Amino acid sequence: MKIKIKTIVVTLCLATVCAALAFSGCSTLSYYVDGNLTIIKSGAANIYGAGCYTYEGDGNETTIIIPDSYQGHPITQLGFSPSPYYNYFYVSLSGPCNGYSMLDYDEYYEQNGYDAEIVIADRQTVVFTVYIGGNILTLCSVSYDGALYVTGDKEVIYIQPEYYFVCSEDNKNFYSQDGLLYNKDGSLAEWKYIEEGAY
Repeated sequence: MKIKIKTIVVTLCLATVCAALAFSGCSTLSYYVDGNLTIIKSGAANIYGAGCYTYEGDGNETTIIIPDSYQGHPITQLGFSPSPYYNYFYVSLSGPCNGYSMLDYDEYYEQNGYDAEIVIADRQTVVFTVYIGGNILTLCSVSYDGALYVTGDKEVIYIQPEYYFVCSEDNKNFYSQDGLLYNKDGSLAEWKYIEEGAY
């Protein structure tokens, strides 16, 4: 797969995203970092949701536990509504992954010429096991977007996160089977908004 320079999507780090959101005019939303997970709060409705999970390349960090509550308030959403464009539940691939280095675009084009095309030699996935508790009521928005990496052979690969869900038996709205979430009536649970991988 060849990608023109104009179509490159730069994966922003968590700090940059949170800073942009803080000044975007969304004064009713607050963001709290709890370990590797960002908790989103709506001040007006006093609703809490799970947002970005920062993955730094350690294989032991592929288990994500969504807490039942934050500061005594139940976490009821994955992602956050009514602003799904900015507030996905997603994994930020912000560091090395599978032993590979994240692609530095400036260095790549300095070495290959600024009219070069990025050729993706391989596509890989990293599976994250997501444990959700009894308080989740809504699946708002999820992103499967990944990031570009360079191997030791200088090949460019695309790594995409996948999610394997495990739902608490205490949850009155969902249950899990084989990594998928289902409504209690047996139908497959649906997200309000899904962003697929970019490549």
